[in-house]
Amino acid sequence: VTFYGNEISIGVMLATWLLWTGLGSLGLGRLVKRLKRPGMWLSAAVVLGALLLISTVLGARLLKEVLREVEGGSIGQVRPFGTMLVSSLALLAPFCLLNGFLFPLVCRAAEEAGGSLGSVYLLEAAGAAAGGAIYTFLLVDWFAPTVIACGLACACCATAVAIAYGEWRRGAKLTGPLLCWTMCVAVPSALVVAYARDLEMLSKDGLRAWDPLLLVDTADSRNGRIAVTNTYRSIAAAT
Repeated sequence: VTFYGNEISIGVMLATWLLWTGLGSLGLGRLVKRLKRPGMWLSAAVVLGALLLISTVLGARLLKEVLREVEGGSIGQVRPFGTMLVSSLALLAPFCLLNGFLFPLVCRAAEEAGGSLGSVYLLEAAGAAAGGAIYTFLLVDWFAPTVIACGLACACCATAVAIAYGEWRRGAKLTGPLLCWTMCVAVPSALVVAYARDLEMLSKDGLRAWDPLLLVDTADSRNGRIAVTNTYRSIAAAT
């Protein structure tokens, strides 16, 4: 949205995503061998990932307003490459580092529980393919990005509770408080989903990024995000 979805911005964000995810897997992944009760750490990491997911999506939606306050600019202005790169690196770093750390942590937890590492690779690939297909052909046409992010966050919290419960069944002493903590996070996340539409309106209508134009409505599509603005006498569409 901030950089108008051109090829350069998409390439920068994809490269940044791969960079931080790789560093998270390579750097933080080395820590998993030292962890005791990796399932407990996995449960906590999934909850943290849910919070970072919502924060990243909202941060991306608010980035245009932040840059306008810091650098100035007018409607339709394409930001320079340096701003694009620095913004992508800063915005995606927390979630992508954790995302990269999750895979070796899942492998370690599966190994600790007596599972197969091959099944972890298989399920990860199948989940990525299914998630991409569901988002592309279903979710993007029916739900706003903040609604999707909040729904995924609730699913992550439910997964964390299931993992913590499994650790508790295996005799972990520290997962009792962790289980209560994840449930406390899951309840507010459910409330966030209930008001996700309001968050969507706040991130697009409550800002001054379109001044002096009046933003009528926006919608996501397979061809990008479409915004309809009102110049008080006429209506213009922009992508």
